[in-house]
Amino acid sequence: MTTTQKLEQDLAYVKEAVERREGPQRTPLGIALIWASYLLVGFTWLDLQPSRAAWFLTIGSPVAFLASWQIGGRAAWKLGEFDRISGWRQFQHWGSGFFGLAAMLSLAFAGRIGGEALGQVILIMFGLVHFLAGVHFSARLFLWLGLLMMAGAVGMTYIDRWGWTSLGVLLSAGLIASSFMGARRHA
Repeated sequence: MTTTQKLEQDLAYVKEAVERREGPQRTPLGIALIWASYLLVGFTWLDLQPSRAAWFLTIGSPVAFLASWQIGGRAAWKLGEFDRISGWRQFQHWGSGFFGLAAMLSLAFAGRIGGEALGQVILIMFGLVHFLAGVHFSARLFLWLGLLMMAGAVGMTYIDRWGWTSLGVLLSAGLIASSFMGARRHA
């Protein structure tokens, strides 16, 4: 292979990578399924057995986060788009929710906030994290999911039956839709 042919091949690869990046990019299906399952189980459990659901949600969220990080990293690597700076930015963005969660849980353990109010405040915070993902990562669907989370948290004040389950179904459907619609990839 001549130098010119090698250069043409390299330029074609770069062109394909740029076109893939500018085209419709989606959340990897594995990430969407992890979080959709987590929300369906956790939110339904909140309606049925809130104390057990709290433990599931507290322990399950870091596990789901780490699994998502692995899947997202692999998806980016397969597309030839692995970028440490972008990956670190994604990790900081989504990980920031866990710093807020830790602060809220410390307030809960100190007896300052608890019960349904704690769940609502956590949901508002993660709604804001999703909304900002829509802003920072050009993921329009996440703007709407974030707004739905925040509105749902307020709605829980007025909904007596199956509010968490209903919200879990809507959010899960939105997350799965982000794998098929043109939302930015969260890898």
